[in-house]
Amino acid sequence: MHNWSVVALICSMLLVGVVFADQEPDAGGADPELLYTPQFGSSMAYQMKMDLLDVFLQDSPMGMTGDAAAKVLAEFARSPEQDQATKVALTLTDMRGRMFGEERSAPGPQIITLTVDEHARVRAHEVIRRIPSGDLSSGADALTALAAFSMLPLLPLEIPAPGETWESQLLVNLPGGGQIRLTMRSRLVSSTADEVIIESTGQGTLPEVQTFNPMMPEQQMTVANAQVTIAKLTHRCDPQTLVVRKAQGAGSIKFDGVTPDYTLPLTVKMKFKLTPPAPLPAT
Repeated sequence: MHNWSVVALICSMLLVGVVFADQEPDAGGADPELLYTPQFGSSMAYQMKMDLLDVFLQDSPMGMTGDAAAKVLAEFARSPEQDQATKVALTLTDMRGRMFGEERSAPGPQIITLTVDEHARVRAHEVIRRIPSGDLSSGADALTALAAFSMLPLLPLEIPAPGETWESQLLVNLPGGGQIRLTMRSRLVSSTADEVIIESTGQGTLPEVQTFNPMMPEQQMTVANAQVTIAKLTHRCDPQTLVVRKAQGAGSIKFDGVTPDYTLPLTVKMKFKLTPPAPLPAT
């Protein structure tokens, strides 16, 4: 049970902060050309998949692999609280995971709402329904955060040309105290009548937190000196609304697992993708 908790915590640390961050806008600049403007009353269905590639002790793989998946429905409506903003209801169902050869499923659904401005920045969020507290609640939180992270493109505040890059500073307040500051660098790969493609990378640091020791589940471990890397993040968007059609990426977190007796230099590597659901077979 504790192994699941460790993986869920690490995934949450890697991803949930990016979702609920306040992006610091650049000073000045022209009116943006790439605007996040979903059609009110519309929806998008996705399949979310996350693969835990392995946990490394120094450079040695530990064979701690697994995967998790969920169905995701995003429903877009006008925000009653803020002008020029969209209320996104995100519902996750059929959540299941396989870690270290053990398969489990969550009772679901889990539902959150995000208030998102025209730059695809989250201005507010609310948990509408969370699965009961238990062994899989942290894993469901990680999947929910990952889905929100994947479906929101990182948009510029100034008009970019294809090939140009821009930078976003994401400041994250963690529950219980502490902050994460992530620097995301994005590039407009192409912008055509059919699709807008944006690629991003990012790095940041995490404050110390307490979790279970994956080597000795009955023992507490401090996650210290944590460095987060977001790599190979690609958003494929509708050219008119910037709603994400597909997304995929990879990430890692490198940290010291500190116990009273020793320090473990650990690295967790994972990849993820958000895709349209597979079509039903023809009858």
